[in-house]
Amino acid sequence: MDLSRFEHDDPVLPGAHRVDIYINGDRIGNEQVQFRAGASERARPCFSREQLERYGVDVSGLMAPSGQGACHRIEQWVTDAADSYDSAQFRLDLSMPQAAMVRTPRGYVAPQYWDRGIDAGVLGYSFNAFRMRNRVGDAWQDNRVLGPDGNALSVGGAIPAGSTIHGAIIPGGSVFNADGRILGPDGKPWMPPSGARRLVQDSAYLGLNAGLNIGDWQIRHESSLTWQTGAGRHWQDIASYARRSFAGIRSQLIVGDTSTSGEMFDTVAFRGVRLASDDRMLPGSLRGYAPVVRGVASSNARVSVRQNGYLIYRVAVAPGPFEINDLYPSSYGGDLQVTVTEADGSEHRFAVPYSSVAQLLRQGFSRYSVTAGYVRGDYLRGRPYLLQGIYQHGVTNLVTGYGGMVASQGYAALQVGGGFNTRIGAFSADLTHARARLPGTRDSRGKSFKLGYSRLLAGTGTSFLVAAYRYSTSGYLGLQEALLSRDLARRGLGIDAVRRQRSRFEATMNQPLGRAGAFYASGSLSRYWNASGSDVQYQAGYTSHVGHLGFSATVSRTRDAFGMRETQYFVHFSLPLGHAAHAPTLSGTFAHSDRGYSTRELGLSGNAGREGEFSYGVAANNDSRGGGSGSGSASLQYLSPYSTLSASYAQGAGYSQASLGANGVLLVHGGGVTFSPQQGRTMALIEARGAKGAQVSNYAGVHVDGRGYALVANLIPYQQNTVQLDPYGTSTDVQWQNTSQQVAPYAGAVVKLVFRTTLGRSALMEARGPYGDPLPFGADVLDEQGQTVGVVGQASRLFLRGLADSGTLHVKWGDQPDQQCRIDYALPSRGKSSRRSYYDTLSAVCRSAGGAAAASLPAEEEAP
Repeated sequence: MDLSRFEHDDPVLPGAHRVDIYINGDRIGNEQVQFRAGASERARPCFSREQLERYGVDVSGLMAPSGQGACHRIEQWVTDAADSYDSAQFRLDLSMPQAAMVRTPRGYVAPQYWDRGIDAGVLGYSFNAFRMRNRVGDAWQDNRVLGPDGNALSVGGAIPAGSTIHGAIIPGGSVFNADGRILGPDGKPWMPPSGARRLVQDSAYLGLNAGLNIGDWQIRHESSLTWQTGAGRHWQDIASYARRSFAGIRSQLIVGDTSTSGEMFDTVAFRGVRLASDDRMLPGSLRGYAPVVRGVASSNARVSVRQNGYLIYRVAVAPGPFEINDLYPSSYGGDLQVTVTEADGSEHRFAVPYSSVAQLLRQGFSRYSVTAGYVRGDYLRGRPYLLQGIYQHGVTNLVTGYGGMVASQGYAALQVGGGFNTRIGAFSADLTHARARLPGTRDSRGKSFKLGYSRLLAGTGTSFLVAAYRYSTSGYLGLQEALLSRDLARRGLGIDAVRRQRSRFEATMNQPLGRAGAFYASGSLSRYWNASGSDVQYQAGYTSHVGHLGFSATVSRTRDAFGMRETQYFVHFSLPLGHAAHAPTLSGTFAHSDRGYSTRELGLSGNAGREGEFSYGVAANNDSRGGGSGSGSASLQYLSPYSTLSASYAQGAGYSQASLGANGVLLVHGGGVTFSPQQGRTMALIEARGAKGAQVSNYAGVHVDGRGYALVANLIPYQQNTVQLDPYGTSTDVQWQNTSQQVAPYAGAVVKLVFRTTLGRSALMEARGPYGDPLPFGADVLDEQGQTVGVVGQASRLFLRGLADSGTLHVKWGDQPDQQCRIDYALPSRGKSSRRSYYDTLSAVCRSAGGAAAASLPAEEEAP
């Protein structure tokens, strides 16, 4: 037997091998590498100049080594470099001197390796339908009392005679109590007759994000459709635009409907053109932060998030704390208005401040934005033009300068400022001068000064994420204030309805306490020139755990300029019931409001399925607003191969609520239509022919469909993303040439990743030599084209892959005629609907090369 190929350790056959490449211990990627054998040594990898450049090697001073071809060994390219290959792990390690590597920030991917993707159409959708049933007798919980003029009344005052609630007349002399209850003339809670009809309210929400990628251009349309009983349908066009990215200037061009960024001036929706630098093209470590919305729901609730008057997000949440961290970054500024609608129809609202941090940039880096168009908005009757330009530049490591201007119909503002990195923290300070021309009155001029501060105290771990103070003179109008004031003045209406902000302070602080947990606090205070009082809101919380028991306590307080105030207290705990992969979690929440009501909730939640594709939750709730009566709720979510489906149901004294939801994305491409249960802006289309059922690792519910496609959402633009396939569940007839790839897509692109597969039947064959003797262990088995399809294992058993239904196999353990034989075989016939999760088994005799063929004998099928 020829054992020469085993004379060297870790033998590798010459040819192309797909391997994982590591340089100095860091993973670079997965790709095909050529292995070539020398005269007296085993096969070793060789590389081209283009390959080394992709790996981050500085090729500017490299000269191609002498020799035939462009593929050379690493030490021939770079002095003191070395390679090491582990064939068991398919891992190729390269040891490179640091001087030979290009110095780039961590995570940097050169623009020439960014992938613009394929031409495709995409449609993302988010659908929710709700049904609420209330007895009119309990409808006071909805806080919808209408006065004689048809307008809604505020809580905390007398109810005028002739007022109604859902059609029922309220007795004169009643009071709308601060806790939302109606107190009759006798001072006792009042409810309509108990035999009153039930009130049914249906509502639905459909959010759409459609797009078309053609070449370098991406066309996008965002809209929403809402429907509610008695209010009809309402279609809202959020944005429609075309965009293109320019890698050379690290910028993006947008033409159409979108919003301005809020780094320096108010965010406004406009129709026009914007060219701006795109920080996403920087390595991830240099990018900014994204806002997070946190809150607590007392029951199965509906959470709606609005920004600048537009509904940008709506979702159903389970009882307890919730966190929304996947809001699309429509702008860098503009407070988020959050509404939590509980199962019984009651609502509570709060705002999430969304402001920029200190405006520091690295030395030599710049950021700019140029906008031209006209303002659009439902609150305006006209179409004032809009011109805006901003610029920031890192002058040194300690100083960043910035400035900008904005002009619109009858309005102009100029801002200058700087950011400073000091030992006591990072500061930003800017001064804005604005002039507004208001019809029918004199011009309004004023200045606004803003001071920002950000710092992490290394000794205590205290971080001030945002701390800012702004003061404006009485004549200062921001862009939004000026636009609304001019619009009211042109219509002959009083402009005093527009509150002119005098000062605003906001801060967010986090304090880790080690094993004792963590404390956080945030708040804001706003005062106005033409309104007494102030808007105040703050939130403070503490989180910790004891063993597997986690708990948190939160207090929040809100007060507006009209005197409405409320303080809420929340306590929450969660405890896993076991250590299994899908062990359920027990959780509980207690909430109390100084308006006189409290809620208590105990729930059980978890997930099931091999990939955790099923999620469930059940809860019991007690609410003092319903007279202390109890209620229950249940929810279920399923990540199907096509969509994420959800359902919930809640019932209590006098009310019930049910919801159904579905969200996902569908992609139209050259191969047809592919679905995904997960939404995303930047996606990868996977093609793996014949690999139906293969799972995309780390993406629950995403599998290769019957046509060989899968859709992966939420790739990170301009950074390397690793996409892996798990062959579990695929047919044994599929051979994989690779199961992992890396790609760095453009933002919004749909990149195509082709995973090469070979289709052929698999078999376990027990073969003997011409005289009944076992075949040599380790002998190669080749098909009629000379391709290796297996080797001889112990007990003369052959495991074979990629076989045709019938043919001839050649077994070789040397080059001499008596060191090879052949097997003529015919696999059992298989119907189109047969299972392919087993191996065919055969018995055969291997004839000498010149001997007569012998038919293989099929044995019974057995599982692998």
